[in-house]
Amino acid sequence: MKHLYKHILPLFILCAFFFGCSTRPNELKRVLYAYSLLNSNPDSSLVVLSQCNRSTFSEQHLAYYNLVYYMAQDKSGLDVNSDSLLRLSYNYYTLHADDSLYAKCFYYMGKYYSLVDSAKLAKDCFLTAIDSSEKQGDLYTQYLSSEKLSRLLRISNPDEALLLARNAYRLLCQYDSTKLSNKVYLLINIGNCHNQLHNPDSSKVYMKQALKEALSSKNDQLIGDAYHSVSSSFLRDNQVDSALSYAHKALETVPRKPSSLYSLLSECYMAANLLDSAKSVLVESLGHAATSKDKYVAFVKLAEIGLEQNGDSETKHYVDSSLVYLRQLYLTSEKENVEYMKDKVALNRKEELLMEKQWVFGIALTALLIIFILLTLLFYTQRRMSRKQILLEQERNKIEKLKHDVEQEKINLIIESRERQIELYKKLILSRVDFSNKINELKDKKTAETLSNTDWLEIETYLNELVPGFLPTLRERHPDLKEKDIRFCMLLKLGLNNNDLLRFYERGLQAIKQRLLNLKPTLGIEGKSISTREYICNIL
Repeated sequence: MKHLYKHILPLFILCAFFFGCSTRPNELKRVLYAYSLLNSNPDSSLVVLSQCNRSTFSEQHLAYYNLVYYMAQDKSGLDVNSDSLLRLSYNYYTLHADDSLYAKCFYYMGKYYSLVDSAKLAKDCFLTAIDSSEKQGDLYTQYLSSEKLSRLLRISNPDEALLLARNAYRLLCQYDSTKLSNKVYLLINIGNCHNQLHNPDSSKVYMKQALKEALSSKNDQLIGDAYHSVSSSFLRDNQVDSALSYAHKALETVPRKPSSLYSLLSECYMAANLLDSAKSVLVESLGHAATSKDKYVAFVKLAEIGLEQNGDSETKHYVDSSLVYLRQLYLTSEKENVEYMKDKVALNRKEELLMEKQWVFGIALTALLIIFILLTLLFYTQRRMSRKQILLEQERNKIEKLKHDVEQEKINLIIESRERQIELYKKLILSRVDFSNKINELKDKKTAETLSNTDWLEIETYLNELVPGFLPTLRERHPDLKEKDIRFCMLLKLGLNNNDLLRFYERGLQAIKQRLLNLKPTLGIEGKSISTREYICNIL
């Protein structure tokens, strides 16, 4: 026993030393070097990071690596709508608020949430980043977080957005007053906030200041963007001549003609009632349209102009074309969702394999540790045998917790995917209603509903796929419901608000509210504190 103990002890010390040094210094130096290249050469930073062997990283170094990789992707202009890497960093830094990268991690997590339309989560992350970066004296991250949060809140809370935009401008001037492009876009953002607050005069002051800064930069793209913003501000204030002038300057200045400039110019012409000029601009924009969305917007406006001009066969062609591109947008969105899920599953699998390797190594080392402990316990006493059971139980709890976290993540992904699908289908239905309303107005027809029976059948089929069992449960609980009431409940389940419902029913907002109240007795909730909408949404 003594000889065996002498052989096991050096082996255990060697394994412990190897495990403690599992993150090789050269790998960590590569990550540090990649971090130093982020601002000057993010593409090179990605190349350096791709050469790292992550299997040797500790939890801290893996979190650092993932965050730097995500930052390099973002600064290189790559698509960063996947949180597979960033999520691991976020989980680590959430527990380490004293780390120097804590604020940056929350900023990029907020930026990710804003990309996937999770406004509440994005706002919480940006606020945390602002607070933490202010404590750390990190003006740059504080400026970035304030600017992004301002854009996020510009429509929902323009007062707070304006304060954040002004603070971001102040921070930028403190951090680096030489970055004219950033100053210009911040001034434009402040002007847009004033627009949301219905302060056109203040908006134009900031827009013109942004234009002045842009002109001094000699950067055509920046100057064109400034002209674009000034034109939009004048158009919003119904100063059509000025809006037209600046829109023309924007189009003449920008080297690459984006569809947004043609769209703005056409809106100016339409506001001036120069429909033929607007139509000509939109037709020209189709040759520069890079995406299905650009073409969809152009054809919708062409259809609007056609309807204004009493319509013809060409107008019907525009309507049909807009529907084609709308469908392409829907299919593209669905395809992107599927690809995103595939990429996320693949990346999660890679991370799981990496974790499994670390677990195998950890378990092997733990096994040696257990053997060493057992030999020591046998040598001295058998009163500590219970420690082995404690260690094994701890390992089981860790594994169970890991499995639970993975399952919970999968459930969250399914829920988020279903919510996106419901929202996307809601927009598709509303767009169909918009077009149906326009055609009905053209034909002087007044109908109680704007969708055909075929459309309602399609909505019912899609709802059954999204929420299986909802309609059977509704009909079983409330057999007295009429078909028109069931259709109304279907729209409530899809999340349509009262303003959205006005597109389906022509009797006004008060009639919609009255209908919600009239459904209460049939649903058996009359006199209860729960609303009709809440009751329907809580079914399944």
